[in-house]
Amino acid sequence: MAYLQHELMKYVLGGRLRFAPLVDPKMILDIGTGTGQWPIELCGVPPNVQFVIDDADEDDWLYAHDTFDYIHTRFLLGSFGNFAEVIKKGFNYTKPGGWMESQEIMSTVYCDDATMPPDWPFLDWTRIGDEASMRAGKPMRIANKLKRWFLEAGFVDVHEEVFKMPMNPWPKDPHYKYIGRISELNWLDGLQAFTLASFHRILGWNQKEIEAYLVPVRRAIRDRSVHAYHKAHVPLVPQTILPDGKQVCGVGPQALPGRSRTIPGDRDDHGCDVIGYHDADRDIDTDGGADAVE
Repeated sequence: MAYLQHELMKYVLGGRLRFAPLVDPKMILDIGTGTGQWPIELCGVPPNVQFVIDDADEDDWLYAHDTFDYIHTRFLLGSFGNFAEVIKKGFNYTKPGGWMESQEIMSTVYCDDATMPPDWPFLDWTRIGDEASMRAGKPMRIANKLKRWFLEAGFVDVHEEVFKMPMNPWPKDPHYKYIGRISELNWLDGLQAFTLASFHRILGWNQKEIEAYLVPVRRAIRDRSVHAYHKAHVPLVPQTILPDGKQVCGVGPQALPGRSRTIPGDRDDHGCDVIGYHDADRDIDTDGGADAVE
């Protein structure tokens, strides 16, 4: 599942791992690193990455302020009680002239051509999941708030891009069809785990109830007649230095908060220590319409 999510976002972003224009970075922090695939792929030398579990939600991190050239987050919906505070900490721990970047998916399901009925099973699953996340105090709907949170943290000139992510291969466009194919695999692979985490632990559903409920939800995920998609929110800013020397590049996390750090003295070809905490959008070819269903 983590591999599919990594490949999905990378393809959505045009094959990129990041948008920030890094020049000879020395220290990189990946919040919510999960399996560590992103930092390993970024620097290309797996022995360079050592994982150390810690909590990014703490008041103080294990490092001094102004430590990192680049801080990255991805797929952290439902991971924090207050992600805005994590962004504020990121501002403090970024070096003057450094960057922070977030890549986040909105849990809301959208449809532009009225092919998604109001009683669509996956839409109902999303609503219940959102309710569970709010009860747990770790909201899922954070992507559309990233830009505001970056501004409130002290970053300026934040520009946002939004990318469409079809739920399955319903689009005609080959680019979106491939995104939909990966997305469908990701949802089918992770649906039971996603559901147990919220429906059972938070809402108290038993396993038999969950399995019966998921039958039409899986069918809905495969339904090509419903032109549903999610949005990846990507806040961006120009490469400008602020009065305190800081910059930000936000490109929109499913990993437990944790940290990883390179082994001292063992660096990649770019001399970069990596620390991991556990193209413009195009319209999708549909029959028309502009209704978004939340």
